[in-house]
Amino acid sequence: MKSPAKWPSANRRHQPTKGRLPGSLFFCITILLFLGGCASVGPTDDFSELVTIEGLVSLEGKGYKGANVSLYPLAEFTKPGEPAHLTQTESKESGVFLLKAPAGDYLITARSHSGDLFAFFGRNPLRAGAHQRGLTLPLVPAHPPIFLKNETDTSIITGRVLHQGNPVAGAKVALYLSAEAGFRGQPYDFSAPTDKDGKFSMIIDPGSYFATVKMRASGRDIGPLKPGDLFGIAPGLRMTIERGVTVNADIELLALPSREKQARFLTKFATVEGTVTDATGAPQAGMRAALYENKNMLGEPLLLSEPTGPDGKFNISTSLTGKLYLGVREFIGGPPSSGERVGFADGPDNGRFNLTPGVNVEGVKIIARLTP
Repeated sequence: MKSPAKWPSANRRHQPTKGRLPGSLFFCITILLFLGGCASVGPTDDFSELVTIEGLVSLEGKGYKGANVSLYPLAEFTKPGEPAHLTQTESKESGVFLLKAPAGDYLITARSHSGDLFAFFGRNPLRAGAHQRGLTLPLVPAHPPIFLKNETDTSIITGRVLHQGNPVAGAKVALYLSAEAGFRGQPYDFSAPTDKDGKFSMIIDPGSYFATVKMRASGRDIGPLKPGDLFGIAPGLRMTIERGVTVNADIELLALPSREKQARFLTKFATVEGTVTDATGAPQAGMRAALYENKNMLGEPLLLSEPTGPDGKFNISTSLTGKLYLGVREFIGGPPSSGERVGFADGPDNGRFNLTPGVNVEGVKIIARLTP
């Protein structure tokens, strides 16, 4: 976020150096190391310390008994062929389920025995670094993808976008190559808006894709989803589409439930509270606190607070766990623009905050500064 002109080395970056790596080579090595450090965390080999993952499978607001709940290591979706689940269980009376697994990054899904119902956890991938409680898996009708040969020598994906069985007009289908970032940020490709019958069609390169839809009540194409917004994913998850093949993939949308509707299934949340000021200590209104996995607050945040009021105070309540960065921004979407107020919190764990169920972080102070 800092301007290069203010970096300590900015004024001497064109001076000759001795016994040092060329700048371009150093940059490449740094990027490679950074990318290596950003890989998803697979399950640990230490099965003596398992985390517990608890939640509820529901259908039309009621607990659903007998669904198969599957936990897939995220790395399984980088391999060819069908992904293999690490562990699986069946939802019990009232729809509750419990899984135990080593700490790691996962996708969690649920399916009815007949395969006609499907649920995808809205905050996938699940970063299971500590016990997880209150996960909700609402079932929707499943429409398995149908693969057919075509005579165009191209790869095509078609289908309908539906909500409660009715066609949805104006939806855009986004294709992602990976589930690593939770389908946040810029997709690989996206369709034109669906027509009045909810239909879409895309000519794409051969490859493997996740097909998702996000429809925000605000009408915006970016930003975190809020209660009442619609989300859906093709139940085939990663679909491999070869040249000369058309896949028909209908996507059923689900409205994100309000916090009140989830309350009886949720247990302990982590909360973060604090104040945003300028360098003089004056409270800053209109700022949003945001949790990120990366230090520079790039990409879509994991969670946003409501805008601060005249007192500059913010509050975040979340079921997310793990070590996360906290910052504040005046505007959401894209890199900070010149003149935008931005700030970072200096967490106690190398700049991060270790969020666990029930922890309450208070008194965080963040200074917002103008972006050059």
